[in-house]
Amino acid sequence: MSDPRPIEYSYDFGARLGVSLPELSPLLQSRLQDAINALIDDWREELIEVWPRDTGHSFTMWESFTQGLVVILRNPVEYAGYVHPAGGQDGESWDTLREFWEASALRLVAEFQTAVSEDRRTHKGTLSADLAALVRRSAARRAQDIVAATELAGMVAGDKPARNLSVFRGVRRALMRVSSAERARRPRRDRTRTRVR
Repeated sequence: MSDPRPIEYSYDFGARLGVSLPELSPLLQSRLQDAINALIDDWREELIEVWPRDTGHSFTMWESFTQGLVVILRNPVEYAGYVHPAGGQDGESWDTLREFWEASALRLVAEFQTAVSEDRRTHKGTLSADLAALVRRSAARRAQDIVAATELAGMVAGDKPARNLSVFRGVRRALMRVSSAERARRPRRDRTRTRVR
């Protein structure tokens, strides 16, 4: 039997799946949120059928919403926990709705467990590859800046270029080849511009 007070119930899909929303790919985030919203819609249909309406006040006060992967079902009416069909036990209506929610949510978690673990593996690999490419590009840029600054310092320090300037120039050429190769790997951006007047 439910407590005779307002109802505040939350269900954390992230905790059940062992994942947080940012860890998932955008595609799986969208699929999971759509499935959760569909489950909320099913729960509302069950609410319409199960919740008795004497005055209708407690029925109209139901709220259901999500915060990330957490679903919150709430009824702030002080007697919501007592509501029951005629001849039923106190709190029977909420108990029925909660059981419906938990059974449906468990089925949803079971459906998504494999997809989430697969997505975490592939999404993590994509992030690692992107991060490695970013590090390579920034390291090449930093090295170019160091070579240019060293060349400039050698030129400024005396009237003649530094003795090992040829070494720096060789390093610079090598870095320029690396940087050219990186640019060749990147997709080209469309250079056409439209002017807004």
